[in-house]
Amino acid sequence: LSVKHNQYPTKWYVPTHHLVLQRQSWLSDIFDEKSLVNSFHHQAVKRLADGLKLDATSSDKVVEAFSDDSRRIYAVQWHPEILLMDNPDAQELFDSFVAKIE
Repeated sequence: LSVKHNQYPTKWYVPTHHLVLQRQSWLSDIFDEKSLVNSFHHQAVKRLADGLKLDATSSDKVVEAFSDDSRRIYAVQWHPEILLMDNPDAQELFDSFVAKIE
């Protein structure tokens, strides 16, 4: 299933595609297979560097999230900052990130 990774002209604050969680991770308490995110990729991660673990993709296998607990690296490739007003998961993501790096 292909995903339009540049969602223009859809408004940026409108989530347009589902996450596919790849493992139990820092995202698992916040997101599930019904969770929607926005997408503005003009580039995306093709291959993760050594030590990074794949946490989530889009349905067409584009990397959406990865992490490395030992180095306290936590990353997403969507834009939760734009979703904050209408999506409580976005705030929960930020709260979880801050708790992980404190």
